Amino acid sequence: MGGRGSGRFGARGGRTTQEAWRLDLRKLRRAGFPEQRSGEVVWAAASRRARAKLILIDGALILEGPDFRAQVVKLEWTTTAIPGQRPWFTCPCCDRRCLILYRPWEARDALFACRKCHALTYPSQRQTRYQRLRAAHWRLADALGARSLEGIPARPKGMRQDTYAKQMRRWQKLAQDVDDAAMDELMSMLGVVRGAPPWLDQTRAAI
Repeated sequence: MGGRGSGRFGARGGRTTQEAWRLDLRKLRRAGFPEQRSGEVVWAAASRRARAKLILIDGALILEGPDFRAQVVKLEWTTTAIPGQRPWFTCPCCDRRCLILYRPWEARDALFACRKCHALTYPSQRQTRYQRLRAAHWRLADALGARSLEGIPARPKGMRQDTYAKQMRRWQKLAQDVDDAAMDELMSMLGVVRGAPPWLDQTRAAI
């Protein structure tokens, strides 16, 4: 098996959320919004940089700056289970309530809007089943301090024996699922249906 990120048979097309600036209301709240009614957001990703000034006035967020088209984003508040209120962005294109607004890197004149309005997919949606399983296997490897997906990783210092046993069952299942998904993907590329009766492949060959 190859290293991290290897074995990517076929990536699906489309722009993902990782190729857009994100205005995340949860991060703004951790930074003091809405009590702090003005501030600046700076983004940096893939050798790109951008910044915008944010001002909260009368229940709306004004966003302006040299790198973006000025716009107003309305806020909506809902009551939470624990007494209090939670703010939401209102998408300026579809009025959908959301926590994150996006603006694709290359669309300089576009507004910040929800993921659906910009037709953005999550990175995992571009991955095949094999790629998703392999990524999950690597995440488990990181949690266990393993540097490869080969063999059985040693029990990390301080981890309970029963927790380690549970993680090993998950490790072995992921390893088998990764192998099965890789085989399914390879056979799909070759035009073979896994588990199909021999006469079906012979019929295809005749055609």
